[in-house]
Order: sequence, then C-alpha cells, then structure tokens
Amino acid sequence: MYEDVPVIQTYEQAEQYYNKTARYSKGRNVGLRPVGNRNRGWLNMRKGDDCYQIGFWYGLNSFGEDKRTITYYKDKPNQAILNIPSYSISDLYVMGAILGGYLVQYQFGLWWVMSWRTFEKNDDPNVPRKIYLGIGAHVFEEGVPVGGKTTMTKTYLKRKEFNALYKKCKPFVDYLTLTNKMRDEGFSQEEVENVPRGMNLSLFNPIKLAESTNIDDHYLLATIVASYTNHAVAPAHKAFWNKTWAGDELTMHMLEELRRLIKVSNAKDLFYQKEVEVTGFTKDSNKQYTTYLK
Repeated sequence: MYEDVPVIQTYEQAEQYYNKTARYSKGRNVGLRPVGNRNRGWLNMRKGDDCYQIGFWYGLNSFGEDKRTITYYKDKPNQAILNIPSYSISDLYVMGAILGGYLVQYQFGLWWVMSWRTFEKNDDPNVPRKIYLGIGAHVFEEGVPVGGKTTMTKTYLKRKEFNALYKKCKPFVDYLTLTNKMRDEGFSQEEVENVPRGMNLSLFNPIKLAESTNIDDHYLLATIVASYTNHAVAPAHKAFWNKTWAGDELTMHMLEELRRLIKVSNAKDLFYQKEVEVTGFTKDSNKQYTTYLK
C-alpha cells in the first residue's frame, strides 16, 4: 500500500531525501517535499533550523505542534523521534514503513513490532519483538526503539461493587424482559425522540430509575437505554431498513448497554488503576471508562 514510501531512519537519510526531492511549487503544500507519491500531499517533509521533520499536514500550519511527526535532529544523527500525541491514529502503517518496522494499535495500546531486519540489528537476546510504546514521543536508534515501556496502566472493575449495583436493577430487568417479548420491531423512533442527544452520561445514573417500582420510570429508562443500543430502534424509513433486534435478543443487548451506563455513571466508585508488567499484547479492556475517572 505504501511501497513508494522510503525508509528514513537517520538525519543523513532525511537530508539526502530532502535535497533530491522536488518541492511542491503550488497549492496548499507549497514549499514542502512529498514523502513518496507526490499525489499524497498530506504526507510531507519540511526543514527546520536544526532538523528535518516528516508529518501529516494539510498545508503550512504550525511546526510540529500536536501533530504525528517523525523528527531527525542534526546533533543526534542516528536517531529519529516519533511523536504520536493521541490514540486517534490512522497513519500507523505508513509511519512504521518510514522507520522500517510496524506500528500496531491493539485495544488502546501502541506497540512496535520489529521486522526481522530491524530485530537482527539488536544483539541483545532479551529485547522482545513486540515493544510497548504508548502515546507520546519515542526515540528510535536506526530503526529500533530505545527502551520502550516495561509497564502500563491498566483499569480494573471492582466486580463485587458492580454486582451490588446491578442487583438493584432487578425490577427493571424483569420489566424489560417481559415487555420486550411483545416487541416485534424494537422501539420506534417516536418512543426515543425525547431522549436528549449528547446527554452527559457521567451525570446520568440509571440506578434510581431501575430500582423504582413505578412502571413509568422503567419505560423512561427503557427508551434511554434503547437510544444508546445499536439496532434497538426501528428505522424511520423502511426504504433504508436495517437489522432491528426484537424479543429476547433485544433484551440481551439492552441489558449489556445498561451495564455500560452503570459503569460510566459510577466509574469513580467502580474502577481502579494500577501499573502492570507488559507481556505480549497486554490490553486494557476497561480503557473506555478512564475518561470518567477524572
């Protein structure tokens, strides 16, 4: 897919590529050098006072601020500094190709998987082929990450506390199990239209509605949960029909969403974090809830 992208691991290689590559003479990337195919304008190289930098830009915006970049400094000629500031990553393959290996995002973890070529450069038998990087800046020495992380922060559910909260929801679970048996096409658009879009889930706690003995509270909670459950609401226009769950299948998926909403709204009481040793592709299955811990 990116066979045209060159391997650039050092300052000298970056300098040579920059000097031999014609710059863009017009358009939004004027003055920059393409990296690989000239039609791929968003992948380009620029020259700084003491470095060359490859980045993913559309136009001449600020130099390296909050961008996915690979930087080669003159005073550290054998190094490349990879910076990935977030997990919203769509360019892993091409960035790995430039550095001569493979970048992999597994769950919410960022890993470097050495190719046999780069792996053989390292004489240390204790260096693994899979190296956990995580987001941020990372130093590569001629295509091999320097160091890497041996631990990562994982998020754990306090299962006993969660089970106690979910047990309170039995009146609603019984209500939903019974009423969904009579639903042939899930919930209608009209039923969920009053559910506020973009509601702050961290401030919405379903427990109060779920443990209520008032059937109106149960119906209200059912419409809220349905609005957040894929295929629970029938499409408004049959011409654009897609799968809609019904009956017991609908209940199963809605209760799964209910459990998620309980975890979101009670995250600070239900989750804790700790550092663990990285082994293989270690994953944090509860990473999605860390936003609600702050």
